[in-house]
Amino acid sequence: VNTLLMHDDKYSNVLFPKDGMSCIECLKYCQSTKDKINIITTSKRHDKKYQNSGNISIEIISDEENPDVILCATGDYMLDKAIETSYGLQNKKCKIVYVTNPRVLDKNSSVGLSDSEFSKYFNNGVPLIYFYMGNPNVIKLLLYDRNKHCEVLGYELSDGFECDIVNSEV
Repeated sequence: VNTLLMHDDKYSNVLFPKDGMSCIECLKYCQSTKDKINIITTSKRHDKKYQNSGNISIEIISDEENPDVILCATGDYMLDKAIETSYGLQNKKCKIVYVTNPRVLDKNSSVGLSDSEFSKYFNNGVPLIYFYMGNPNVIKLLLYDRNKHCEVLGYELSDGFECDIVNSEV
């Protein structure tokens, strides 16, 4: 998944649906594509359901006017963690964004958000915490041209080949 995300999106799609309904939308999208490798990454046991916008790229799950922090997630369990974190930040206004297709973050991708679209999801000057179901360096690479400072929480292999959730700053 990391290798495909770091290469040109001309030949592959990598999607992380947030629940069963968005998984169906991702399957429909993948069936409509031709000459591409399609990867859908999801949990076997995740049974939570969220509102379904039909958008399989990026969506706002919870919006706040003038948020104190933006919590962004890619991966169904990571969305759960972002929502739990927002409950823990009771005194802060949190905006929660879900990214099904991480390539929308990449300015140079064929599906990448324009600068104005990007600012709709990620307010300038508002701290961003990104929960990712993979290596944090992938998100750093995708956000590189955006000059967006954020804290990336994800999985990295330690010396003992076990996965650890770590912080990584862009």
